[in-house]
Amino acid sequence: MQLGLLMVVKNEAENLRELLQEIQHTVSEIKIVDTGSTDGTATVLREEFGIDPIEYEAPAGEPLDLLVPRNTALAKMRSEWVLTLDADERISKKAMETLGTSVPRGDVSGLFFRWLDHRYGIPFEDYKLFAFRNRRNISFTGKVHEVPQMSIRANGQRAEFLPHVSVDHFPDASKTEHRDGYLEQMASGIDEDEAWYRHHWFLGYTHYKRFGNTGEAVKHLQTVAFSRSEKFPVESLNAAMVLSEILAKDGDGRWCRKLVDQALAFYDGVRDDFEVRMNHRLLPWFLQARACSRRGDHGMLRAYEFAF
Repeated sequence: MQLGLLMVVKNEAENLRELLQEIQHTVSEIKIVDTGSTDGTATVLREEFGIDPIEYEAPAGEPLDLLVPRNTALAKMRSEWVLTLDADERISKKAMETLGTSVPRGDVSGLFFRWLDHRYGIPFEDYKLFAFRNRRNISFTGKVHEVPQMSIRANGQRAEFLPHVSVDHFPDASKTEHRDGYLEQMASGIDEDEAWYRHHWFLGYTHYKRFGNTGEAVKHLQTVAFSRSEKFPVESLNAAMVLSEILAKDGDGRWCRKLVDQALAFYDGVRDDFEVRMNHRLLPWFLQARACSRRGDHGMLRAYEFAF
């Protein structure tokens, strides 16, 4: 597999040193967009790694939209496969070498890896699409949490999960820049396209988990859960899961049972979707939730953790 690395960064000089020293020589090309660093990131890239960063600034008066620089860098890449990482993520040289010897089937256009989030000290496992074929009809989509799997799905292509390849995520709690405009960016994305349910999912979950704003969370979680969107099947099921937890905490057993039953019916209709199929936690959770709700044991309904 000929693999190139794509990154979008700002003020990540130290993180880039640690990441690139490990994997620089395991990729065929590196494209890094610097969105206005003031900590010497560009100098580190040029002088220590021989990488000339692509400079990008958001239009005056507008918030930074990472979708534009990601796709700008993607258009310049020539490698067969694209690996996308954030500066606070780590993948080992051994994993990269293993990945380099992988030969995905011709109908596979994306690869999910295990994603271990260390923000709470004890890591919890999630997944993320980190690599995809460099094809003209595949690009990043979404105003926030921009990803390529939506275009892979829209083009009728497939993605697979590589459980033996993992990426660790070490977010810096002292960096508040990302959080400051996070809710506004997602709300702006919804204003542009109300049917981009991925934004509703992340906005609802963030209100619930970070701010404890259940009322605002329920509004967005209901929107995506009840959409039953085949374009966003996992987001719809995730939202139904979290809503089930909220209803269970409120003691609303009747609506909780109804929601779980509806989610299982939707799951049956989208079980062949590549992301649904590789998400091994979804079906067991809903089956257990149905059993608990029918017994009236709603105290057991707790959604597992999601990254946001």
